Amino acid sequence: MEFEDIHDKVYSTFRDEFLAHAHKDANGDRCWYNFIQNKDLGVQYIVKPSFDAYGVIDEKKWLFARLKYGI
Repeated sequence: MEFEDIHDKVYSTFRDEFLAHAHKDANGDRCWYNFIQNKDLGVQYIVKPSFDAYGVIDEKKWLFARLKYGI
């Protein structure tokens, strides 16, 4: 299952932690994809041209993450 994060709820929930703790890659960019993978939320970030999307890879983990973080 895939969903669009049109209102950036996922990003706004983890923005501060991401900016504070995410390591920069070789280009000096912070990698949101790796950050989401390391959070183990049960979703995988999918790059789309005009919006952020996520694929649910573990529905139980994603359900618990949504409840825990209020996403």
